[in-house]
Amino acid sequence: MAVQNTFHHAWNVLANKDANGDYILLADKLPLIHTAVLAACDGLDGLSDGLIDDPRRCHFNPSTLVCDNPATCLSPAEAAVVRKLHDGATDSRGNRLEPYISHEWGSELEWTLFVPTAQGQTVASENFALSYLRYLAQPNNPRPAYKLTDLKLTVESFWKTVMPSSSYMAALDPDLSAFKRSGGKLILWHGWNDQHISPQGTLIYYDALRRTVKDADSFAKLYMFPGLAHCAGGEGPNSFDVLTPVMNWVESGHQPNRIVATGAARTRPVFPYPVVARYDGTGSTDDASNFIASTPRNPVRTDAKWVGQSLYSSQYQAWPRAKNGKLVLTPQPSPPAATARRTQ
Repeated sequence: MAVQNTFHHAWNVLANKDANGDYILLADKLPLIHTAVLAACDGLDGLSDGLIDDPRRCHFNPSTLVCDNPATCLSPAEAAVVRKLHDGATDSRGNRLEPYISHEWGSELEWTLFVPTAQGQTVASENFALSYLRYLAQPNNPRPAYKLTDLKLTVESFWKTVMPSSSYMAALDPDLSAFKRSGGKLILWHGWNDQHISPQGTLIYYDALRRTVKDADSFAKLYMFPGLAHCAGGEGPNSFDVLTPVMNWVESGHQPNRIVATGAARTRPVFPYPVVARYDGTGSTDDASNFIASTPRNPVRTDAKWVGQSLYSSQYQAWPRAKNGKLVLTPQPSPPAATARRTQ
């Protein structure tokens, strides 16, 4: 919650500003970028259908769009912004201030959340970041005059900014052993094209859960929906039911497997991560019945090395209470043991 609404959304804005404070990349270039990404990566899953089933396999290089024709190409500065928006926030030394891959390849049409159509606009990402930085990051010390340029992109600033609010506003503790013992069942889901909350956070949490709790798959499943934007929308099927499967799991002991998503004039099955859907070669590619479950021989490993990776732990949570108009945290939170990791 804290990293999402500070460095993540602030970077969406700051990475796209020049020395004069003007935007470098405008939304009219997003279809061009999206078309190029699909041309490079749509067929990686064996089917050219406008969806990238695992964008982490896509290694698109925005510099391939650089040329002298602004109508059909990007400028070097625009290409650099695209790379920054994809990769995510870093400091001047390359330390990652959020998990690697802030916005997945294939989600470019959804970037209007933070890429404006014209100069002078205030994008949603700026409002998200300023609301949090002014009134929630330091709950007992509101800063109504705070500006995005006040946010320092350093490791020291990272911990000062995300603590103490991470200690009570972030649900990152992967130790769900008590939940498991109680008979609880959990379905996590995320859209690969989510333009607001990076899918990487959910993937990292799920990996941490599986490392922390033995046999985590017996009570927790993760579903990743290709083409799905933030909660709804996007180019992929975006309507599905996860409530019935989790009810059947709790009440009847039936583990969830295939969930069918509908929309965009097609249906598509989604299987528990890391299993993916593969076309069986028969019938329409818009019909979920023509897809089978496939476990990748070499699953992509999520890159979890970033400054705040130790936030996915049980070390620092605190319980808040109000006293004399102030928020008191017990115990007093301190950053979990952390080491900065430099990216190459």
